[in-house]
Amino acid sequence: MKKIVLIILSLAVVVSLTSCGENKKEEKPVVKKEEKKQEDEGKKQEEKVKEEKKKQEEKKQEEKKKPEKENKKQEEKKNQKKNNSDIDLEQAMKNATPIKVGDVIKANNLEITINKIEFSRDVEPDKKGEGMYRHFPADEGKVLIHIDTDAKNLQKEPIKCSRVMNAVVNYNNGTEFKAYAVAEDDDGLGLTYANIRNVEPSKTRGIKYLFDCPEEVEKNKEASLVIIFKVGEKFFSYKMK
Repeated sequence: MKKIVLIILSLAVVVSLTSCGENKKEEKPVVKKEEKKQEDEGKKQEEKVKEEKKKQEEKKQEEKKKPEKENKKQEEKKNQKKNNSDIDLEQAMKNATPIKVGDVIKANNLEITINKIEFSRDVEPDKKGEGMYRHFPADEGKVLIHIDTDAKNLQKEPIKCSRVMNAVVNYNNGTEFKAYAVAEDDDGLGLTYANIRNVEPSKTRGIKYLFDCPEEVEKNKEASLVIIFKVGEKFFSYKMK
């Protein structure tokens, strides 16, 4: 009986030791797998850091190569923004250079040809496509002062049509009317708002400046009417009557 008990106990110990050995054998691959995963993650992180450093270095090199270009670009943008500022009428009247229809204004890397200045009840595009096209009629009881121009861009960057030139009417020595600009469109459908079109480098685009005025401005023959143009920091004037 004692022998049987001893045999059973011996078998139990062997089974227990075998089981422990198997568990230990099974645990080792798990540890190695976890270590490999961590190693792979570490390598990926290192590659990511290297890539970021490479991009930063390339960016620095690019910035070093283009300082003059960036400075010039900023200066051009600054000049363009000046065109969109309000005109000091008193200062402008003192400093403006008189011009006439047919003259070419040369300022701020632009050449602006004054083709026509007139009163109009309906401003139409120079080039009309087949069928419908966009135009700008005057409201009832109103008249438009229409300035027709061609603007050539001598800069290396595009310029918004709305920033090419600014203009204001001085009616009867004190009453002001401000212009809004419309541009000849490329699609053949007429005129469109100037703030959504550009004059590309070395290209010319038709731009029209419109003043929405009461009919009295046209009918009153005794009142003076002077148009002030601003291009960059230069002023120009046209005496309409």
